[in-house]
Amino acid sequence: MTTGDQHPKPLHGGGNMPRRLFYNLFATDGIINLPTDPTGTAPREPVYVWGFVGGLFKTQTIDFRGRPLGPPVIVNCDFDTSNPAILDALRGTAVIPSPRIDMDVGDELYITLVNLGMLMAKNGIHDVHTIHIHGAHIATQLDGVPETSFGVPVTPPGKPAISITYYFKAEKPGTYFYHCHQEASEHVQMGMYGALIVYPSMASLAAAGITQNPTNKCWYLRGILQPHI
Repeated sequence: MTTGDQHPKPLHGGGNMPRRLFYNLFATDGIINLPTDPTGTAPREPVYVWGFVGGLFKTQTIDFRGRPLGPPVIVNCDFDTSNPAILDALRGTAVIPSPRIDMDVGDELYITLVNLGMLMAKNGIHDVHTIHIHGAHIATQLDGVPETSFGVPVTPPGKPAISITYYFKAEKPGTYFYHCHQEASEHVQMGMYGALIVYPSMASLAAAGITQNPTNKCWYLRGILQPHI
């Protein structure tokens, strides 16, 4: 079960600026092979699951007021939502957990969701899907809760993507997760969830009185050495 996780990002260094992170996620189904005994040596059992695939598509550096400092840079063209051939190749490739999202305090996150449908099931399952970032401070209309937000319908095979983009600005570091909030009790149990990690930025650490000496690389809290860091 590979997750396609992005590797953890380092803290912003010195005067580095925040970023806009553009993640493209694709709701689909798939098969994973689970162990049938505690040792993991017995033959594995194929299990039908739902999930998200995709990941970081492009990034853009911004200033602390959110103004672009340059054009977006594509990180992985395999997650391009504008190419129907790419969309069709991603169908049936769901993983558990879904791709991890990594960001720093001050970064702006844009998640574009494309619903590829659960077409491996008999007759296909055409549920709508959403992205809900659990525990995050997000505008109600972008929160992914069906009663107050919206669901993304299925993009038919061979057709351009039907997509919705969610926005989140990280204000506090912490470990969060995202999941589909449409019929959540079913969709989450089927595998539609992933981790979202917000790391502290250098600016947010400094605001809390935590600084690093550039010469000896030691960390200090309000001028007091913190040898355990």
